[in-house]
Amino acid sequence: MASDYFDLPLLRPRTVQRRLYQEVIFAAATQENTLVVIPTGMGKTIIAVVLAAYRLEKTPASKVVMLAPTRPLVAQHHRRFGQMLRVVPEKLRTITGETPLPERMSSWDVSSIVFMTPQTLRHELDQGRFDLSEVSLLIFDEAHRATGRYDYIAIADYYVRQSNNGRILALTASPGNVRALCDALHIDNIEVRTEHSPDVAPYRQPVDLEYVIVDLPPDFRRIEELQRTAIQKAALPLIELGLLRLDSLDFLGRRDLLEVRTRIARLIKGGGGSVDSRLYDAMLSIAVSLRLSHAREILQTQGIPQLLRYCATLEAEARGLKAPRSVRLLVSASWYREAKRMLETLAASGESHPKHPALVRVLRRQFDTQPNSRILVFTRFRATASILADFLNQQPVVRAARFVGQAHHPGDRGLSQKEQLALLRAFENGTYNVLVATNIGEEGLDISECNLVVFYDSVPSAIRRIQRAGRTGRQSPGRLVALMTRGTRDESYHRASLHKQQTMQGTLFHQVRRLRHGLTTR
Repeated sequence: MASDYFDLPLLRPRTVQRRLYQEVIFAAATQENTLVVIPTGMGKTIIAVVLAAYRLEKTPASKVVMLAPTRPLVAQHHRRFGQMLRVVPEKLRTITGETPLPERMSSWDVSSIVFMTPQTLRHELDQGRFDLSEVSLLIFDEAHRATGRYDYIAIADYYVRQSNNGRILALTASPGNVRALCDALHIDNIEVRTEHSPDVAPYRQPVDLEYVIVDLPPDFRRIEELQRTAIQKAALPLIELGLLRLDSLDFLGRRDLLEVRTRIARLIKGGGGSVDSRLYDAMLSIAVSLRLSHAREILQTQGIPQLLRYCATLEAEARGLKAPRSVRLLVSASWYREAKRMLETLAASGESHPKHPALVRVLRRQFDTQPNSRILVFTRFRATASILADFLNQQPVVRAARFVGQAHHPGDRGLSQKEQLALLRAFENGTYNVLVATNIGEEGLDISECNLVVFYDSVPSAIRRIQRAGRTGRQSPGRLVALMTRGTRDESYHRASLHKQQTMQGTLFHQVRRLRHGLTTR
């Protein structure tokens, strides 16, 4: 009778359970450089561990290199590989940019498996201190990042030149442009599974999706109308030049404005000595409109405290010796002062955003039915993560913490790698039962199984939406709740990400079918 576990000499016995799709993908990856595309939470790391055990068994004197985009994710892989492999701890080493040079060299020399960020490995390869000739397996986690100048691409090129008989394994839940990814990482074979694939479906848990729509109160709408009028006035030079349409202003976003700014810059550059002076006015309009659009989005989708924080940032910038003219114009406008007074009045009355009470209702319902739940709340803004964590900790039963990246901002300290990992452990053991996370919680990190995931706001990116949603319904049935403000960018972002996700999934197999012939014959 076949074992329920993978059985390789370097795997700890009865540790790595077998799943049919993982076995099939593993078998293919032993033969060719392979891109693996499977849903978040379906065990991409398991495939990497089993393949590492296989490659080290076949070539005992070789190394395996596991690359991941962030240091917390690198540390997580180090821990998980150590739990599943029968490799002495001294042979598993993490090397980061903070590792002293002599220690980097010695760790590289003695290790069997090295865990690194791509930036660190690329630097060492460029300096000629590391050589990949003895690396029998190179693993790219979150491989969809291999675009533009990302270090994964240069590392793959180094590996193909230096490796004697190496193998590449690329892992992602959302590949984007499959052809470009295969070219960038020298992929020979593609293994794609979706949640509906016959060999994956038996392992997927149902996820209940719910939308909670809120409306902006009248006081919010009055402030929003001031913002809307200001945007129309600021964008007038752009409309007169035919660079924007009046009916596009309600959903004008940062990306739209940056594209227009690029067009204006080209026109100025190509104009030589006869540049239309209105183009310079248009550049000022773009600068003002970018800030206005951001302020309006904060009001619509985040809340009063966040918008007041943004106002404070603008005013501090305006007081600087080299303050941009656009900022000085913005904070000195009469409409701005009126809006600021209204915001302060609302804040003094305890007003935040209608999503706040809606979120409390969602969490209460979850804890009423499953008191030991773990809940992950996603937001795009770090200020919101802090405000929500403080707000939720005022609610009965809730023990919330914010989960953000390492970067420090004025008045907003980031979390170190150790703090992030400690927070994840505290979430797993129940010290905290709610994490309020920015995008650091979307990608890769093995956050404990979540009974409920809440989107506090919408993201326009299909990749980020897939990664957010993949945090629930892994081992048991899950819930996904999306909070949205009616008639705002929340809804337009949601529609955009959903459309992109459906398009990506619809074209993925088509891309793969077209590519496979080329990959096998190139």
